[in-house]
Amino acid sequence: MTPGDVILTRSDTWISRAIRKFTSKPGEPALVSHAGIFLCSKHVLEALFSGVKTTRFPQDFVGSEFVIYSPTNINVCQRELLEAKAATFSARRYGYIKIGAQALDWATGTRFFTSKIFTWDHYPYCSFVVAESYKLIGKDFAVPTKSTTPDDILDFVVSHPDKYRLVEGTPALIEDIARVYSSDKDKGNCEEK
Repeated sequence: MTPGDVILTRSDTWISRAIRKFTSKPGEPALVSHAGIFLCSKHVLEALFSGVKTTRFPQDFVGSEFVIYSPTNINVCQRELLEAKAATFSARRYGYIKIGAQALDWATGTRFFTSKIFTWDHYPYCSFVVAESYKLIGKDFAVPTKSTTPDDILDFVVSHPDKYRLVEGTPALIEDIARVYSSDKDKGNCEEK
């Protein structure tokens, strides 16, 4: 893995299942519940409930299903900027209220609460760290940075194989992604973002 690579995970815990439920879209299940960004080949910056921390890959991901996507449309300098921006979030407290705002967005079918009301940046959540880091280099995941969910990131990277490649992942999650996203294409629901 290289700086800027994105790891998306899920587990069978109640919180992972709840996040997937409240970030799903009509007719499309959310397959992932957490996002992190690689700082180097063996370290990932993650916003966890205990705070924003650097974790070790793969040791700290035992028991989780994951996929890792690497951007193919950025250079070494941009990867260094991603790493530097992500590191600025280190040791901050977790943005619990923003998770509630995402649930309100889900309930109303909007992105109003995350993009207009709960907009402070000091208390990040997992996918915000990834999206805000990418924003620094002029990249996004086709949704407002403050509203980005792990599933939004997955939707974007899978829909843009010209910009992201799958580097590694656990078989069950890779199979679920192939099943869900290939059925979207079969139904004509795969939209370009």
